[in-house]
Amino acid sequence: MDYRNPAECLSLLQSLQPEKVDETHALLSTIIGTLLDALPAPNQHFEVLEAARPTIARVQAELGRRYADHPLPPDNEENATLMHVVGLWHNLARSYTQIARQDAQTGTLEDQRALLSQRRIHCTGQMLVEYFRAHRALPAGLWTEIHEGFAAAEATGLVRARVSDPLNPLWKAQSAMEAYISILLIELSNPFGRSGRELRWICRWAQRFAPYCSLEPDTEGRKPTVYGLDLGADHGLRPLGLLRKSDGVRGFDGSKLANQIQAVFTQFKQGVSPASLGLGDDCPLDTSARLLVSLYRPWGLASAGRKFPRRGSDGKVDLCGDWLAIGFHIQGRLFE
Repeated sequence: MDYRNPAECLSLLQSLQPEKVDETHALLSTIIGTLLDALPAPNQHFEVLEAARPTIARVQAELGRRYADHPLPPDNEENATLMHVVGLWHNLARSYTQIARQDAQTGTLEDQRALLSQRRIHCTGQMLVEYFRAHRALPAGLWTEIHEGFAAAEATGLVRARVSDPLNPLWKAQSAMEAYISILLIELSNPFGRSGRELRWICRWAQRFAPYCSLEPDTEGRKPTVYGLDLGADHGLRPLGLLRKSDGVRGFDGSKLANQIQAVFTQFKQGVSPASLGLGDDCPLDTSARLLVSLYRPWGLASAGRKFPRRGSDGKVDLCGDWLAIGFHIQGRLFE
């Protein structure tokens, strides 16, 4: 099997058995990684990625169940699984980036520039989601990579252009801007404090509500508690008052989303089911309402601010890890 040949890869994709998760994931990783190094024609490479993407999403979700909702020791099997899942998303994002860069010279995929931007941002954002699912700290540079994808989409002038996306359960379409905002909303939701089920809903709802938010370069006159972001920083949204003024600063506006969430609450009171509102068939009304209440302020309003301000300080802490020394420290004499 020549994994450097896009035609052979397409043929192999048709014979994959997604229920064999480990085997399928290994083959997909090999295909994506080999093509990334082989530099095939951009249009052929693009065709393989689009054909593989739904299956990739399916097997990635299945593998993610092995580590979701609990912390991972650094050397266990689940941690290795996390690294494999993140690695495949990363290679997929890099592949879309490479295709866009290669095709800039030939223009064979000129009509797919908006889609390439959206796919790049979505795949990079999935890396972040996997770390949230595993309750692991984000690696340095991940937010920078996400911001770079958005900045590249802005440069095309097509950042708001919607493209077909079968992985978007409600709209079946998404723009690069909406993909980016979805990631920002997930990070605002206190993801490390959510259960696995809640985080799945939040990821779905972030896509559902992203079209009601916007990012604008004009931040003049906005309150310092309103959220914004710096495309040159390695983090997500922060209160504007904490950001340095620069050309990379964008103001986040969730006011329309706040109105949309209020409308959802009104329909809940009228007995409308969450499923009919695009929230999902697996969401009970009471549980959905409680979760949505917790998201209302961060998503639709602004940062709450701290009740008590932090003050810088310094000091010295003594640490001791030897049992005999600990006993001596506590009792003032040798431990017996």
